[in-house]
Amino acid sequence: MSLATQFDQTRAAIIEQYHKRIEQGDRTKLTRDERETLTVLLLDQLITLNQRGEDTRDRLQALCEAEKELLEAGYPQGSINSVYLPAYTRVIKEAIAQGRLLLTEQNSHSKPWTKLDGSETGMTQTHYALDYLTYDLQTQKALRAMTTEKNNERQDSLATVNLERYLAQCCALLDSGEPETLALALVTLTGRRHTEIVSKGTFTATDYPYKLHFEGQQKDPTPPFDILTLIPAKELLPHLERFRAMPSVQALQGLGHDDPAIDAFNGRVNRRTAKYFGALVPVLAGFKTVSIHRLRALYGAMIIHYFCPEHKNEHRFLQHYLGHLLEEQGQKLPNAAATQHYFHYQLVNEQGKRLTARGLKVMANGLPPTTEPLPPVTPAALEPETSTQASAPTVVEAEPATPSKRGVIHINGAHRDRWLTVLHHFAPESNSQHAKMDVLLEYLEARLQGADLVAEPVPPDAAATAVAATPDVSESVAVNPVKEQTINYQAQTLAWLTTEVEQLRQQVTQLQAERETVVANAQAAPALEAELAQLRAENVQLRQAQAKLEAFRKLLTNGNGQEAVTEPEPTTTGAPTAAVVTAPTMTPPIASQSHQTVTTPASSPVKPQRRVATGAQARATGIFEAVCQWNDTPGRTLADKWCVTSSFLETQFGIHRQAVKEWFEVQGSDVEAMHAAHGITQLRTQNRGKDITALKAFIANQQLDAAEP
Repeated sequence: MSLATQFDQTRAAIIEQYHKRIEQGDRTKLTRDERETLTVLLLDQLITLNQRGEDTRDRLQALCEAEKELLEAGYPQGSINSVYLPAYTRVIKEAIAQGRLLLTEQNSHSKPWTKLDGSETGMTQTHYALDYLTYDLQTQKALRAMTTEKNNERQDSLATVNLERYLAQCCALLDSGEPETLALALVTLTGRRHTEIVSKGTFTATDYPYKLHFEGQQKDPTPPFDILTLIPAKELLPHLERFRAMPSVQALQGLGHDDPAIDAFNGRVNRRTAKYFGALVPVLAGFKTVSIHRLRALYGAMIIHYFCPEHKNEHRFLQHYLGHLLEEQGQKLPNAAATQHYFHYQLVNEQGKRLTARGLKVMANGLPPTTEPLPPVTPAALEPETSTQASAPTVVEAEPATPSKRGVIHINGAHRDRWLTVLHHFAPESNSQHAKMDVLLEYLEARLQGADLVAEPVPPDAAATAVAATPDVSESVAVNPVKEQTINYQAQTLAWLTTEVEQLRQQVTQLQAERETVVANAQAAPALEAELAQLRAENVQLRQAQAKLEAFRKLLTNGNGQEAVTEPEPTTTGAPTAAVVTAPTMTPPIASQSHQTVTTPASSPVKPQRRVATGAQARATGIFEAVCQWNDTPGRTLADKWCVTSSFLETQFGIHRQAVKEWFEVQGSDVEAMHAAHGITQLRTQNRGKDITALKAFIANQQLDAAEP
């Protein structure tokens, strides 16, 4: 049996079952195996045509359009665009890379490309099947608009989740011995994708308590980066190691997200997601159940609550830790569009009060560094100067050494005045309650630890006698390892804040310059807009006049699209040579034609001149104008209207393809404007199945009316 016969028979069997399921209303239209078989069959057909030299552009377009029509019978365009067509293009790209499908002048074309930042440009040879198995730009824009509309609806009505109950459920699932349930717990607490937890990702500990170093992102390859965890990383890593050691999980190591075994495991995890979180997490509008991917968005809301600094934009903070756009990569790029689909939840406490605070864990742990951590701060770096004047007020003036943690100390109650008196005694020159409390705590800690070297803080007037009793900063830090670690984190935070301030200053300077440019352009905008409107109106008038003249000229040339030209014959005598040219006039044709005789000297014989035939393009213009009038007729519905495409002009009116191509280069913008004005978006299906007889009669009448004086 030939490959072509096998292709037809196998495909026919799949399509038959496919249409039966559609008629019966089955949820599954095509099984995974059937979809994979269809992609393989199409690829085999492309390779066979390539080997025979028959993979012309028209043949490839017909194959790909048939495949899209098949999918559209059972699936929405959004799913086809994002899931099913990429499966076809992926196997075609693999075949090209492996040399099984060869690119030729016949089956491919050159496509220029430019990086987003403009740093590089180039040219890529693209197989026509990759173009035809992708929706046109207009359809993709419409699909993106639908997705954006749904996402905006979800963001306008945030789903509410109780933070404490949700986090307690996540932690409870960590103790499970079932691989699927344990995988669910790890996904919720790390925010990573299912495949990254199961088979692809590697996780290592860092110095920051709530951070892991991650490598192996599923989608866009990125350098390794740090991710945040909802519980301390040292508590999470043992469960991750236990999960990876399970026999059923070890069998999945290294497999991709599209592998059937991974897909089956993912389905089991999603069923447990609905089981354990269905009562805690509301189902978002447009979805049928709670899934792992939805919990990834909830993870985003929680790390913003716990770790996002108050000065940081939430979108830019989240896009880094989700891996959409790393901070070190995104300073010159626009924000990641994918991140906007992760702002669908709001957190509340047990009393139902919304939690709006940000960076709660930053207060105790410092800012989570997004780049390589700074070197640890050594005690020697903190030693005070040796001069007596600088050393005397060491205890009182220790306030500027490290940045204060975020938060406010409130002293209320019956003992408020007593507290203020005590704090003023220990730090009379400080205006910060944080600094005063730090001084008091250092004194009390030293007393509890029995440190004889620490003297009681004294007011400035007694500072001279307290110099000898002032503790050395390095000794104080060495005694308390926790304090040393805290100082390290605070030093990193201070360095990060300094960098942020410098960047903000640069941005302010740049924005001021851009603002001046925008103001200058805005002042000139009204005059330019008025001139543009006038030019557009004149353009429309000229096009209408040109269309009428071209239609009239076509009638004068008997519809053959070419003016009659009488070419002079060369002569060797000295007699004058006459060239008789029949020219069109602005009056109806009469019995005797109007002639214009041009006499040229015999010494300069006239060479035959060949005119470019423009009748086909003029005919296309007349058809387009008539279609515009047809669509403009009051009372016509969208289904009654016609769109003008290349195939429409070629197949229905017999205009040559090259003429159509040249016509669209000139009139393409007007055609797009007409389609947009009438709400015609589906160009491929707008004219399908309609009787064109009435339209052709209408076009003929319009051309006769245009020809009348």
